[in-house]
Amino acid sequence: MRRFLAALHSVLVPTGDLATRSIRSGAWELGLNLATRGLELVVLVVLARLLTPADFGLIGIALLTFGGVNRLTRLGLDEALVYNAEANVDRYLDTAWTLSVARGVALGAFIFLVAPVVAGAFGEPRATDVVRGVALIPVISGLRNPGAMYFVKDLQFHRQFVYRFSGSFVDFGVALAFALAFRSVWALVFGYLAGEATRAFVSYLLHPYRPSPRFDRALASEMLGYGKWITANNGLAFLLGKGDDVFVGWYLGATALGLYQVAFRTASAPATEVTKTVSNVIFSTYAKLQGDDVALRRTFVRTMRLVSLVSFPMAVGIVVVAPTFIEGVLGSQWLPATGAMQLLAVYGLLVSLTAAFHQIWKALGRPDYITRVGMLRLGALALAVLPATAAFGITGTAGAVAGVYVFVALPVDLFLMRRLIGVGPRQVVTELAVPLVASVGMAVTTLFVRETVTAVPPLVELVVLVAVGGASYLVLLVGLDRQFSWGLRGNLRAVTGAFGRSG
Repeated sequence: MRRFLAALHSVLVPTGDLATRSIRSGAWELGLNLATRGLELVVLVVLARLLTPADFGLIGIALLTFGGVNRLTRLGLDEALVYNAEANVDRYLDTAWTLSVARGVALGAFIFLVAPVVAGAFGEPRATDVVRGVALIPVISGLRNPGAMYFVKDLQFHRQFVYRFSGSFVDFGVALAFALAFRSVWALVFGYLAGEATRAFVSYLLHPYRPSPRFDRALASEMLGYGKWITANNGLAFLLGKGDDVFVGWYLGATALGLYQVAFRTASAPATEVTKTVSNVIFSTYAKLQGDDVALRRTFVRTMRLVSLVSFPMAVGIVVVAPTFIEGVLGSQWLPATGAMQLLAVYGLLVSLTAAFHQIWKALGRPDYITRVGMLRLGALALAVLPATAAFGITGTAGAVAGVYVFVALPVDLFLMRRLIGVGPRQVVTELAVPLVASVGMAVTTLFVRETVTAVPPLVELVVLVAVGGASYLVLLVGLDRQFSWGLRGNLRAVTGAFGRSG
């Protein structure tokens, strides 16, 4: 048993050269995101059956308030320390912790005070108490151990898995138990609070650093100098990622907001799971490759291939099975969200594919690129969202979000990538062609089966469609790889080889 555990440790713990550590860390991060997403999906399905879209709108208003204040004031301290070329950044941690605690307390007090104003702006007085409930989240999260930053900086994602998943598991248990017992929107609030408290506690168990309330102005200025772009980017990310939610809640009301947010959470799997995996791991990897342009391009291309293997079938699959999924899993009261879910799946695909772009910009000291592209995209979305929503409701909102990304942001992203590292649009399209064609073939096969399989319960139909889609995608992918030598087997060998090498 001791030998078995030692062998398991050597295979799973991210050690070895940079490529091996990156791949193993990616596996841990992917496992974290899939496990967390699975728990969230269970709670979502249970609450979708117990609560109404209007109830989801209430918690949506609360989370939009917290998310907006949190994103607009995020200091970017962790990113600054990960970017820092020094291997040991302990001398920064007390200052970082002091800033984090002060920010958390200030945010909590601000959210508590503005809760009635927010509820009035959305025309939902019931949201006041719910908004005040989430005001404790930034206070708790601000107390976490700043040493947890090393889990990302040193590619110790097995520790990051325990740190993040412990909170998600407690969040899941508390929210599910409360939902079944009381059928209340407060289930989600108590779940979030319990999850954040657990993460803060576990961060001290996993890392030995013990912070003290000290403040060094020079160190703070250095971290905030890099972090100012992270702050700006996070503010833009909130406006771009949640501005449509704010608009829907204000313009169409809480019920429409509930429908839209459930559609987004369900359809954005590529954007959330794949992007989280790529962003958290690849930023650290790219930062260690500064100055090696050849290795940077090679890593970028391999990342694009691996991401596309998962993102394309996920997004296309959501588009095809959305009506069946909603009717069979969420319930017929959520069917008005079908069109929005399908369009947001396309948006999620694009976000997941371009996540590696933005991490390169950050790693090469150009986080301002993200800000500039985000401002352009935000301006275009502001022009498009009102007429689209007025004409087509939440489906129009989703169409505006996806359309702006396709026709405004993506061309600029591709131009900047060619300018910065020499990878142009033609090479990107070439790298994505095989999984794209395989996914289109999967869609055709699945649609044919959907039209053929009738008079069966929606849940049974969903299981059949997912099985057929997955099998057809794998067959087509392997066939295309053999025909065009796309590199599937080489990428898989690199991944499996990373787990076959000991540290």
